[in-house]
Amino acid sequence: SLRRASEELHLSQPALSETLRNLERELGVVLLERRRSGARISDEGRELLPHIAEVLDAVDRLRQAADDQHQTSRRLRLGTVNAATVTLLAPAIREFRATHPSTQVEVIADRQDGIHQQLTEGSFDLGLISYLGDDAPPPSLHTTELLRGRPVVCVRPDSPLAALTAVTVTDLLAQPLIVMRSGYAMHRYIHQLLRGRAPSLSYSTDGA
Repeated sequence: SLRRASEELHLSQPALSETLRNLERELGVVLLERRRSGARISDEGRELLPHIAEVLDAVDRLRQAADDQHQTSRRLRLGTVNAATVTLLAPAIREFRATHPSTQVEVIADRQDGIHQQLTEGSFDLGLISYLGDDAPPPSLHTTELLRGRPVVCVRPDSPLAALTAVTVTDLLAQPLIVMRSGYAMHRYIHQLLRGRAPSLSYSTDGA
């Protein structure tokens, strides 16, 4: 019964009939024999019925595979100079995952110039970067200031600098320094601060 079929498919009966006629024209065969008493499947239609069922099953599998791929391919790639942004990043990811549980978040630690390049090329969706006051972000990138801070000196409790109320550049030059490697904002900051002068002994690192 085309009427019951149209009700089950939530289509109007004329729309279902037109769809069947279009399919018959495309295949070049008569699928239904239409009579005053109703429509019945033709001999050709009965022979094609198993193939039609296979096509419908294949379409269902295709839709399911596409849906699964869509679910697994949603990924947010975020580049960060993580030592400077971890206190901001961890709670932000936690809140994002609570509202977008099916989206994976991939965090990649990189240097500032690497993050700029990956953002420009489209490999990263977001980047968290530490800028100095006179830095000019690339004009092709949109930037939003999230935090503003000031540099501090970290020392052991028994260091001579620990007893000082303020630490000067001269004081820093008298001590071995651990500084960020080239490519990080704090590396550039130290060089600006020391104005080309170098401490007697120093160490370099990738993170705080």
